[in-house]
Amino acid sequence: MNAIEYLERARVDELAAELAAQGFSVRREADLDGMRYDLLAERPDGKRVVIEVMTHGRKHSPPLAQLREWAARHGIDDFRVSVVQPPRPIEADVEGLELKLWSVLNDDPPPELDDLPGAARVTEVHSVDVNRLTVLAGRVEVEGSAVVEVEIEHDGGGARDGVTFGADFPFEFELTLGPDLAVVRAVVRVDISSWFVD
Repeated sequence: MNAIEYLERARVDELAAELAAQGFSVRREADLDGMRYDLLAERPDGKRVVIEVMTHGRKHSPPLAQLREWAARHGIDDFRVSVVQPPRPIEADVEGLELKLWSVLNDDPPPELDDLPGAARVTEVHSVDVNRLTVLAGRVEVEGSAVVEVEIEHDGGGARDGVTFGADFPFEFELTLGPDLAVVRAVVRVDISSWFVD
């Protein structure tokens, strides 16, 4: 089932529950003499209602006019259309977020990076994905995920004379930014499990 079908099915379920609460007996995917309707509801007094659920901007097959006419010819008292509106993606961007995350990881490295064998140095943050952005009076809260590139130097005994490896690790973050967008609180969880996989 794709997202559109899921939305339409959820709306059918919602309408069926509402009609049942109003005393209707409800049939889903009801066949009315060869024409299928999303819902057919009938009250004890004989009133019959059919409902078609459709998604905004999507062609309906068969056409709604044909469904309406068919319903009228077959003694349906009320033909209704319920339109669902799929959510639209929201773009959220925080100026300098990659640099802010790089600074957080360098200034106060999360304990996971200390578990790596050798000295770890953050070289880059990329693939930042904001999952939640909340703007409040005096602060902005940002949650999401990203990837950190780390240079790991195995100690060879002297200053920077060991073997150096590069690795990428996914991480999740929660930041609170002040009115000037400076970081005032940061929680970072780095997943380094890929380093230890055989």
